[in-house]
Formats: sequence, structure tokens, C-alpha cells
Amino acid sequence: MNSKEKTIVMRVLFVILGLALTAGLVGLGTVLNTDANYPVPLEPGIQAVPEDADSPLEVSEMPEDAYMPVRLTFAGSCTPGSMLGSDSYGTFNEFFASEGNAYFLEPLREIFLADDVTVSVCDAVLSDAEGRTPAARGAASWYRGPADAARIFADGGVDVLSLHAYHTWDYGTDGYNDTAAALENAGLAWCDHGKAFYYEQEGITAALYCRYADDESDTEAVLAWLENAENYDFTAVYIVTPPAGAYLPDESRQTMFRAFAEAGADLVVGTDTERIQPCEVWGESRIVYSLGALIDGKNKYPDPYTLVFGAELQVIDGELRNVEYSILPCRTYDDDHPWRPSPVEDEAELRMVSEFLSGKRDTPYSEG
Repeated sequence: MNSKEKTIVMRVLFVILGLALTAGLVGLGTVLNTDANYPVPLEPGIQAVPEDADSPLEVSEMPEDAYMPVRLTFAGSCTPGSMLGSDSYGTFNEFFASEGNAYFLEPLREIFLADDVTVSVCDAVLSDAEGRTPAARGAASWYRGPADAARIFADGGVDVLSLHAYHTWDYGTDGYNDTAAALENAGLAWCDHGKAFYYEQEGITAALYCRYADDESDTEAVLAWLENAENYDFTAVYIVTPPAGAYLPDESRQTMFRAFAEAGADLVVGTDTERIQPCEVWGESRIVYSLGALIDGKNKYPDPYTLVFGAELQVIDGELRNVEYSILPCRTYDDDHPWRPSPVEDEAELRMVSEFLSGKRDTPYSEG
């Protein structure tokens, strides 16, 4: 397939996706533009704009044939492994051995293949090496999957994995290196706090920095990276945080993410590995407080929702002119298909999630 044919196919897939989203997400555009702004504490309908900043940037739509698109997709974190690598009945590893790698991301595969770069997080050790010893740590939980589990990402259309997460260190440095090697052997790119990801296309460069952030020193490291990233056309940070156990971001998380936006990040994406949290506009930046977990091998039936977030960079003559954002709510499983995220199709359910993301309800669930 030549480049022109590939562009046509990609646009057709995005049109199909756009029509599906439009049918179910009436009004969700305000979530990503100017009406989903949250002050501290969160109060729906009140704009959260820095006092010394201009109003949030209005999105100006351009005809599709007027620009060249560069499409980036951000999916939630993945734990493709079981406690201590167990493959006993009912575990993720046992299910992987039974179903194979293509099963898990099949409902999202065409979406991930239609973009230019899909980013996720690998939050488990992937290794076949014998004799690996679990690392000493306060929390008694260590997650490990076979090296071949990296094929879940490769066959599912994911391109880049962040390795700066909690469970990638469950088996120490050796386990971490095994995981990086497994991803590379599957043809995947990876990044962490010492290795950012850069993507060049159509004359522009997008820069992505991934980090686990739990305290002030982590925040300072992200801010230091952003200081040196001002020359890139589009900068994004993808932050893995400890599970919050809540659907609304607390003040500390808001303060941290907004600091990244004020330091120059065009997009701040978070995942706390458990629950989705709302989006907002902060100045001229977009913030997604948590995409939730895309695949959570720790739980067969985890929190039911995860988010897939898209950024379309619109380029004219080598210059980034506009960015359009999209969001796709997905269910992480159904009763017959554990660990298999798929787009939400029920209109009533989609409306509830949309209202939650726009600040009109405190949870994505029915009050009944």
C-alpha cells in the first residue's frame, strides 16, 4: 500500500469512528473545548482558568483536505500479567495461554492501526527468565507475564509503551530489562523517565515524556524536562499515578497536572490504573486526569470504564495550525469477555459517562 492509499484508508477509518462518536456523544465536544473546566474543589459549570491567563483556546475546524493530519492516540495502562507470574485457573496468564495475544485488543485494533502513534503503559514485568526474584517492597504484590505477552500490544496496534510504572520494577532491574527486551523483540518502542519518545512527520515534531509521579521530586523532574522541550511543535506528558480510589481528582493531582500545563505541556494525560477521571481545559492545554486501566490483569472484573483519547495535529506546509481532540469511552470487559476493552455502544450508558466527563455527575454510573 503506497502512502496515498494509506492516507485514504486512515481517513475513512477516522470518519467511521467520528460518526460513531457523534451518534453517541452529543455535546461531548464541550468537554474537550471550553466548558469542562474544574476549579478546586470540582464544581460543574465553573470555569477553571488561571487568573493571569487568557480565555481557553477556541477550536477552529478546518476542511479535512486543507491540512495533513498527524494522529496520536493515548490508551490507559495495561497489566498483562498475574500475581507472581501464576498461571493457575482464572488468572490473566492462564487466560492468555488459552486465548492468545490477538483476543485482548481486537475491538480497538482498527482504531489503533488507523492513527500514526498509539501510546499505552506496560505495568507488569514480561519475562521468561527463570530465577527472577521479586523485589523487596512495602506492598506485597508482584505482577509478571510471559515475554510473549508483548504481542498483545503489537498485534493490537499499540506502538509505544511507557515503562515508568509501579509494577515494571516488581523483579528489580533484571525484570525491568527483560520487559524492555520483550517489547523490542515484538517491534515496539518504549520510553521512561530517562528516555522520552519523539515523533517526526509532515515537518513537525511531537515530544512525549512518560513518568510515574508520586511525590514532589517526580513533579520537579517533569517540569525540568518541559523546560527543555519548548522547541517541539507539540509536547505531551503521560503520567502514571498511584490509584486514587476516587472518580474525581484531588487537589494534589490537580495542582500537579496544572503545573505541567502551565510549564508548556500541550497535553497532560494521566492514568491511575483503576478509574477514569474527568477532562478539563487549563489555559491553552488539555488535561485528562485519568484514562483508567485498559487491561488490568490484577482483576478479572475491574472498574468497567476506560478512555481512549485522541489528538489530531493539523499541519499545513510544515506548520502545526490546529489540534482537535476526541475521546472514546470503552468498557473494560463484559460478562463473556474479560480483559477485552471495547467501545461503549449503549446510548444511555454513553450519555452517563459523557455527563460525568463534563462535570454533570460525580460518577459515570446511574444513580439508581
